[in-house]
Amino acid sequence: MTIDDGPSLHRLHKLSVLREMGIPAVFFSEGRWLEARPEIALQTIKSGFVVGNHGFGHRHFSDLSLDDCCSEIARTDSLIHSLYCEANQPKHPRFFRFPYGDKGDGRYGRVFSKWKKADEKRHRYLQDFLKELGYQPPALPGLSHRFYQNAGLQKDVDWHWTFDVMEWAVFQKKPPQGLSSLEKILRRLHSTRPTDTRGHLWWSKRWLGNPVSSEIILMHDHEESGGLFRPLLEALVLLPIEFKAIWNGAGEQGQTSA
Repeated sequence: MTIDDGPSLHRLHKLSVLREMGIPAVFFSEGRWLEARPEIALQTIKSGFVVGNHGFGHRHFSDLSLDDCCSEIARTDSLIHSLYCEANQPKHPRFFRFPYGDKGDGRYGRVFSKWKKADEKRHRYLQDFLKELGYQPPALPGLSHRFYQNAGLQKDVDWHWTFDVMEWAVFQKKPPQGLSSLEKILRRLHSTRPTDTRGHLWWSKRWLGNPVSSEIILMHDHEESGGLFRPLLEALVLLPIEFKAIWNGAGEQGQTSA
């Protein structure tokens, strides 16, 4: 389970629900909100969850210069390291996810679209920068979805995802794919060909609970969708999936799958 954005003012409630349901999670948090709400971020760490790097200002990296991209990463990295040190955990995970899944390569996050060509020079530069800072890819040897491998995502340091719950869509003026209610979001959890805003995947038969692959599930830490959090988790745990921790607390990744 990975949760992007924030920390929002709804984060503490989400921590409580996750602990109650025994679901570990990585919170990919924005530097601007880590800076504004350090006490919530600190509570995330002390509660046993991982705080990952989601850039500072949640900007499209394809719109930024490489220097600005690196600044977004490094500024947030420094904030996260300070929080972990305050929590007496100087040896901590370094996980990164690009805002919008936009790897800064000119594809604006549409990594599953064969019509979007990547700027390989920018892509490699940012991947190398993440490596230099000690960032680690997800240790998921069981992640075997063909669409994920065909996109080359298993070779990158940053974390992408295999399934976006898309609860954020409900609160858009024009909800993508008509996902305008909790009921429609729940129905999509059971689809064998769920559409995805990051590229055309309708041709790929896949579903949550498919035993052939591990999953990286994406939700969001938004205040407006906070009321959807518990019912969505309740629906997820009824599926034939098991959530496992990605970090064993001893300075190394564990075997993780969903």
